[in-house]
Amino acid sequence: MMMLCKWPALYTSLLVVLAGCALNPATGERDFMLLTQADEQRLGAREHSKIIAQFGGDYCDHGLCDYVTRIGRKLAAFSELPAETFTFTILDSDIVNAFALPGGYVYVTRGLIALAENEAELASVVAHEIAHITARHSAQRYSKQVVADLGVGLLGALSKDSELTDIASLGGTLYLRSYSREQEFQADILGIRYLGRAGYDMHAMAGFLGRMAAHGRFQAQLRGVKNSHNRFDMMATHPRTVARVRQARQEAKVTDKFAPTVGRRRFMNALDGLAYGGSARHGFVRAGRFIHPELGFAFDIPPGYHLENHPQRIILGKAGKPTIVFDTIANNGQSLKNYLLFEWGKQLRLTKPEDITINGLQAVTAASRALIRGQVTDMRFIVLRFAADRLVRFLILDTSERLKAASTEIRRMTYSFRSLSAAQKRRLKPPRVRVEKVATSADLDQLWRRMQVVDFPKQRFDVLNGIKTGRQIKPGDLIKIVR
Repeated sequence: MMMLCKWPALYTSLLVVLAGCALNPATGERDFMLLTQADEQRLGAREHSKIIAQFGGDYCDHGLCDYVTRIGRKLAAFSELPAETFTFTILDSDIVNAFALPGGYVYVTRGLIALAENEAELASVVAHEIAHITARHSAQRYSKQVVADLGVGLLGALSKDSELTDIASLGGTLYLRSYSREQEFQADILGIRYLGRAGYDMHAMAGFLGRMAAHGRFQAQLRGVKNSHNRFDMMATHPRTVARVRQARQEAKVTDKFAPTVGRRRFMNALDGLAYGGSARHGFVRAGRFIHPELGFAFDIPPGYHLENHPQRIILGKAGKPTIVFDTIANNGQSLKNYLLFEWGKQLRLTKPEDITINGLQAVTAASRALIRGQVTDMRFIVLRFAADRLVRFLILDTSERLKAASTEIRRMTYSFRSLSAAQKRRLKPPRVRVEKVATSADLDQLWRRMQVVDFPKQRFDVLNGIKTGRQIKPGDLIKIVR
């Protein structure tokens, strides 16, 4: 019996003029595709540099890039595509995430690498992303979106060039959209199959899911959010459960290898020295200050505030307190008052701008009130001239009457902003994950006290070392310490 393409029956006859119906060797299914594999490769190559820029660059310290690429190539050799098809990239971001672009581009963040326990867990993530590529899930998702958006009557007007233009115009949004439950399950089956064929422990995928859940709960705690831990790691775009992964392992039909590879010591050696939290390129937190050696400034963080360091901006928040947004922006040399009135705050009714001086730097501040997402929001604007062509901005947002009450600590933060000397730029370094062997004489209940972090040292230690997922540390074990 002839296999029909997997597609809603209403669209099948119309789509046949637009795309082929080929058997996917990875999934064994026939799907209509509006993108050919050559289209996917061109798209991935086009978007690759944009993705790296969006996430703040790649990260290749201490040979870690080569290590991840070796793992990826080993897994890809057991997939349905040639290993050389794939490109593996570490993104310089502390967010725990991984994703793939069409054409063989696989990305993992350094935050994800820091969370893993061993090489098999890291390999399980890479294998899962390889599987999304071999199953052509992005192409499927795009093709279905085009059908839904255009409607049956417009299908005949599609051309190959317009398809590529449309998908490219989505920028970095397509790869971050959640896959369907069916696609995630399919990627788990294929990923576990590649994992097992490469000789890795196939239980590692479920183990890493437990680590992500613990990390997500901690991130929710930091932000004062309840019952939303899946918003803060790759589970937001890869909705999966341990039970489903275990079911996928049964469906994968791969025999367990004798003494499968876990690779803990090799992984920990590669991990040692990994930047934790921020980095020299994007700035980092040290002793209650945000420090940016590359741009050459620092400022104090208000007590109890959590800092999110994004490539384009920094967001500081604390439950029950105003939100602070910080960034820098290029400037053509116009006066600070004109910039504040006619560019930054041009859509708002600002109070009269006030000239101030912060550690020798010229600055201007003003306030406003506006309706944002249905809530009356008080706003305080502060802009400093940091260099002839560079401005620094603080924006304080509050949806209650707390702004006046918090003005003292926010004022202290603002007036702590200062330039770094050349010597300070060279001397100040980001916190790093250091791998240490637990001494026989160590107090196992006090190991977390060696963490050189300002907030939640025990919770961070527990998440990094898998304590929340049931691991018990013994003398002689390798552990992760931030210092």
